[in-house]
Amino acid sequence: MTIHCEELRDSRSHAKFRRSAIELTNAKEETQMASPKQVSYLLRLLDGAGYDTRFMSSAYKELGATMSERKGSVEGWLTRMSGTDASHLIDRLKKDKAVTP
Repeated sequence: MTIHCEELRDSRSHAKFRRSAIELTNAKEETQMASPKQVSYLLRLLDGAGYDTRFMSSAYKELGATMSERKGSVEGWLTRMSGTDASHLIDRLKKDKAVTP
């Protein structure tokens, strides 16, 4: 069985293209922004946990907000958060709520 150099190059470039397309798709999935439903739910959870839901304070540091993020509004921070991070924060706030009486 003889494979011509051109065929081999084409098959390699096709495989490389497919890998790149898959990586790009995975990157898009990872960077999905928090949904409006997640943001709304987080605002309710934060309010119930005693956090100010309008302006950020140093209390948000323990939730993972950086100093530059704490200069903005809570809703702005949540809106720029990835969907995965929003889900993790929801889980954390629900867990904290279940622990405190």
